[in-house]
Amino acid sequence: MITSDSVNGVVRRGRLGRTARFAARRRGKRDGARGVPRIPLPEPPEEQKGEIPPPIEPPAPELLITPYVMEVRTGVRRATEQMRSALIGREHALLSRVRAESVRVVTQYDVREDPRPAALARYGHWVGQWRTSVDRCRSHAQAVADQANQRLACYW
Repeated sequence: MITSDSVNGVVRRGRLGRTARFAARRRGKRDGARGVPRIPLPEPPEEQKGEIPPPIEPPAPELLITPYVMEVRTGVRRATEQMRSALIGREHALLSRVRAESVRVVTQYDVREDPRPAALARYGHWVGQWRTSVDRCRSHAQAVADQANQRLACYW
């Protein structure tokens, strides 16, 4: 059992803040007072009247997009695109090396049929660095999306 590290701090940081929860609930109540668009149920065909009704399918997502939901979705999309752009800007030299080295490695192995383990090892090292950077950026983007989902849950 690990006793040196507690996950309580991580859980607290992962929660939505009090102000964000309050604002989402307030917007949800305000939009709810105006009325969420009512979606009429389709009438069953004449031959099915009196039988067990078919299961109700969830409404199309575009019917339940309120301005607040669109604001949250757009904010998340903008934030993740900015993260992606920053990653590419920060790691552009590494990305260029990976792309150039991949051409060299494929040419060396397939065209010349002369394997060079050192070139492959160097290429693997750079790919590993790139994947680590991408995984870190992906986890940050997932945290942004999860926080937006928490805000939407408070809103609804």
